[in-house]
Amino acid sequence: MDVDAKTSPKLIQILDELEKRKLLSLVEIIQLLSKNPQVTLGMIRPYLMKSMQQDLGQISKSRALIDKYLEETDAIHTTIQELETKPITFQSSICELCRQHLELPSIYFLCKHSYHSKCLGDMAHECPRCGPEHRIIQEMIKTQKANASKHELFQSKIADAGSDPFPTMIEYFSKNLF
Repeated sequence: MDVDAKTSPKLIQILDELEKRKLLSLVEIIQLLSKNPQVTLGMIRPYLMKSMQQDLGQISKSRALIDKYLEETDAIHTTIQELETKPITFQSSICELCRQHLELPSIYFLCKHSYHSKCLGDMAHECPRCGPEHRIIQEMIKTQKANASKHELFQSKIADAGSDPFPTMIEYFSKNLF
């Protein structure tokens, strides 16, 4: 029996275990194996093919997500453009809180929710339906701006990431924290 035929399944099993436990990245594994003259490319070919297929699958998912985000961003830009340049028609005739027919004085928000002034009371500065979500988003933006100058936090997260710091870096870049 050929040495490659005996060694290859064991090597693939070891490589699969390394991958499962995330002990080394693919590049580190290739660098280590390249130092051993008895390990040929043919021996690790199934492992490399499987790894590349997984990477291609992840790339496809990422591209689909990017396309979705681009579409959402375009829709938001279009909405902003319309809000800046076109009049807004309020056609709601029912108060969102009491569900009664709107009577003057009424308050209309840009989110197109309408209320009786008496139903809102002191909450007239924001839509009761959309306000909590907007506050959460504003708090997230405020936190991101505050964390942008905390380089020590970034460096500690990179150190905690271990052998694969790229997801942490991508997270920071995606949040525009640099």
